[in-house]
Amino acid sequence: MTSNFSLITSLMSSPVKSVQVANGTPMPITGAGNVSLSPTVSMSSVLLAPNLSNNLLSISQITKHLNCSVTFYHTHCVFQDNLTKMTIGTGRERGGLYYWEEARALKSESSQGFQVGNETLDREKIMLWHYRLGHSSFASLERLFPQLFYNIPASSLKCEQCIYAKNHRVPFKISFNRSPIPFSCVYTDVWGPFSTPSTLGHKYFVSFIDDCTRVSWIYLMKSKSDVIHVIPQFYQMIVTQFHTLVKVFHSDNGREFVNQPLADFFKQHGILHQTTCVYTPQQNGIAERKNRHLLEVARALCFTMHVPKRFWADAVITAVYLINRMPTRVIDYQTPLRMLSRFHHVPSALNICPKVFGCVCYVYVHPLHRDKLDSRALKCVFLGYSNSQKGYKCFHPPTGKYYVSMDVQFCERVSYFSGDVSLVPLQEEISSKEEEQLWLEEKRYGFRVRGRIRLL
Repeated sequence: MTSNFSLITSLMSSPVKSVQVANGTPMPITGAGNVSLSPTVSMSSVLLAPNLSNNLLSISQITKHLNCSVTFYHTHCVFQDNLTKMTIGTGRERGGLYYWEEARALKSESSQGFQVGNETLDREKIMLWHYRLGHSSFASLERLFPQLFYNIPASSLKCEQCIYAKNHRVPFKISFNRSPIPFSCVYTDVWGPFSTPSTLGHKYFVSFIDDCTRVSWIYLMKSKSDVIHVIPQFYQMIVTQFHTLVKVFHSDNGREFVNQPLADFFKQHGILHQTTCVYTPQQNGIAERKNRHLLEVARALCFTMHVPKRFWADAVITAVYLINRMPTRVIDYQTPLRMLSRFHHVPSALNICPKVFGCVCYVYVHPLHRDKLDSRALKCVFLGYSNSQKGYKCFHPPTGKYYVSMDVQFCERVSYFSGDVSLVPLQEEISSKEEEQLWLEEKRYGFRVRGRIRLL
């Protein structure tokens, strides 16, 4: 509630005509409207009470309206978004009351606070989060971290890797017509083949994009013919996880989609299969544009830390993970997963703090796998996030093994593949010539046993 008429926008009549204050006296309410708490946080249905001496905020209304949680300390309280865990506001205690402040106002007292005024430091932090979040646009980062852009306009920031990775021709006109409910229409497309197989021998991936929420899924494939097995798997996943059915699949006219096995599957489940007209890929523009987006992010991830092309599959999977958790203009700057959660219960996501893809990381070695005088950590390269375990996915090039663990220390400014020697290695690294020789032997004799995920 507030008594300041100038704070309220879109003033309208309120169904509540009076409220009872602490001493039992009724206080008249003359209207209700919207109030901006900060440039990025606003409240609706705020009551206008002319006789009120102070502006009051209800904790229950804030947590319900902003979908956030609040943690109280003896000197302050912190409001955090339930999905992203980012700080959206703070309150400082004075005289037994908590006074709302923007997130940047609380510096060292809050674990999410940032210091304002040091432009160089803020610029470095912006670029670090830009790398961590898959080279997301600076406009999106400004919405996530407004305190970092206090003195730095987003238009002044440039990333050379983004220019190399995302430069493209003038786009076709974008249609903003979307399905009203999730999975009414799912767009799909196949990308590949790629000249360099992934570490597990994949050369293709097929993407699925929900038209309503823009949540994306990808499946890696060794050949195009695997599509006839992937689509039933994806359909069953939607049925099991979201208790709903896919009504329309939209694809191009490729033979991997237009064939008798898939036609029988669509007919059996009552699914309408829509295809594009001949030589008109624009009609499947959502899937085409999403594939371009995935590859732009994957290229930027690899370019930043000089990650070799054979890890392209890990980069694309990481790109999907990040894009599903980043706000997008198409759905009014909401995240796809949050948009989906409005319609269906989203399975608990294994959310962990993002790190810079391709950086040096040190994985803790469990005592069962080392002697007393052996190294207690293994130098690896960070290659993304596990879909089935809450941990970071790390790869050890000398042995060709993947590790998933939360006990990982990161050197986010150091690339594993760039030959940076600013840090003293904890173990002997494989030389570039030896790595090249191993790669040539793999291509000649076949792939080594890779992809065995092992818990440490």
